[in-house]
Amino acid sequence: MPQTCTCLPTSPSIAPTRSLMQLVTFDAFHLVDLFLTQPIQIVAGEDAGTRWISEDLFRRAASKDKHLHIVPGASHIALYDKPDLVTEAMSRLGPFFRTRL
Repeated sequence: MPQTCTCLPTSPSIAPTRSLMQLVTFDAFHLVDLFLTQPIQIVAGEDAGTRWISEDLFRRAASKDKHLHIVPGASHIALYDKPDLVTEAMSRLGPFFRTRL
């Protein structure tokens, strides 16, 4: 079955080349050492290629109430769809949100 585009008729559905440099150089963690003062709970997989990002954010965040939980044996993607690993992550996230929201 062919896919139909749900884009607006005036939308080219492409990224303008002038915005590529902005996308490539975007740093979501810029100034977290000054502005991220809210409580944070970070969960990362032990084997995740993105683990370093979580550890860097944890190290740099200005929050005094910050927690980093590394899920043993988990990759980044496994934390989305492996029930035992999701349960492990939720064992930290659930209590964190219950006490801080």
